[in-house]
Amino acid sequence: MPKKYINKIREVLEMAKEVRKQTGRNYVSQTRDIFKLCRANATCRIWDYYKLGIYQHKNLNARLARSYLGYTSLAATSEALNPRHAVTAAWDKLVFDMIAQLHDLPTARNVAVFKPGSSLPKYIPHPLHTRESLVSFLSTPSSYPLFIKPVHAQQNIGGYYLNNYNQTSGKVSVGTSSEMTLEQLIDTTIDLQSPMYDRGAGYLFQTPITQHALLTSMSGTSAPSGLRFIVLQDQRSSAPTIHRCIMKLVRPGNHSDNFHGGSRGNMVARIDPATGALSHAVTGYWPFAEILQHHPTTGYHLPDLKIPMWSKIVDTVLKASRVFATMKILHWDVMVGPEGPVLLELNDLGGTSFVQLHGIGFMDDVMTDFMRRNGKLKNHKDIRRLIG
Repeated sequence: MPKKYINKIREVLEMAKEVRKQTGRNYVSQTRDIFKLCRANATCRIWDYYKLGIYQHKNLNARLARSYLGYTSLAATSEALNPRHAVTAAWDKLVFDMIAQLHDLPTARNVAVFKPGSSLPKYIPHPLHTRESLVSFLSTPSSYPLFIKPVHAQQNIGGYYLNNYNQTSGKVSVGTSSEMTLEQLIDTTIDLQSPMYDRGAGYLFQTPITQHALLTSMSGTSAPSGLRFIVLQDQRSSAPTIHRCIMKLVRPGNHSDNFHGGSRGNMVARIDPATGALSHAVTGYWPFAEILQHHPTTGYHLPDLKIPMWSKIVDTVLKASRVFATMKILHWDVMVGPEGPVLLELNDLGGTSFVQLHGIGFMDDVMTDFMRRNGKLKNHKDIRRLIG
């Protein structure tokens, strides 16, 4: 048997053992629930039963089983709702920024863009078309600090926080504890070899976002803890609505709020869309996650937090969603600055797993009804079976 299958079997057994330890439910009972889940919900697999915490429900009936969206149908959900011709701005961050500038939407400031062989918008202060101009820009101490990321990439590849450039050592300070030469930095970013990264689309160099002081005091770090909004935009209605909102809580030492299943210490908490109030935090995927009422670094009682300027944030997200009117589901990454929201980026294939870690499935009655009315399901039989 191939090693990868052996490792998967071992992972399942470890999860089953942990669930038995937590709940007292034996392996036969777990297996029965898994069959019940998969029979009622064609999008779910054995991994979803464990990692989404579905095992925590004592009575897993068909209705409850169908309220979850399995990981394998993440892409299908967006593809069923968003026409492929409508999602360019969600894949190309430079196109998104140009549209945002036209509509006066608050975004991170692009101080430079590296894109050989292509013209760039005139509002970019430092258009970089050659390797020489790139090296010159990165060799200038006044260019820093910077947050850099690819124009087109998947799975959060290539994002780095650059503190400064030391002219004596010729090295760039990256994140909180590492250094790279300019050659190493370019090899790791612009020249990265990955099927998840399109080098020809370019690279963005942005002024780092300053986080609201309340959120810094809560998390113990100035690295921004971002918000993820999932917005539904029904073609029969002029008003988009927020379906889910979560906060990705950064642990001190990390420069990014990417969740990565909790492997780097970051956490996720639900936000009440009506009030901006936070829930408890979850530290990773189940069954090896924990629920935390207090931030592990600062001791801040998380349910006491209400996101500052919440009404302004919501209004901005809904206004921005209307700009991209042909997208029916939008996944927004938003930072909260001292003056209000900053729209970091728009996603098409946004993650749905981490919004289901608090015991509530993504496919609730609202989402199911929305999918029935707006989804193009001809090529997505699992979702078609799920929503009936």
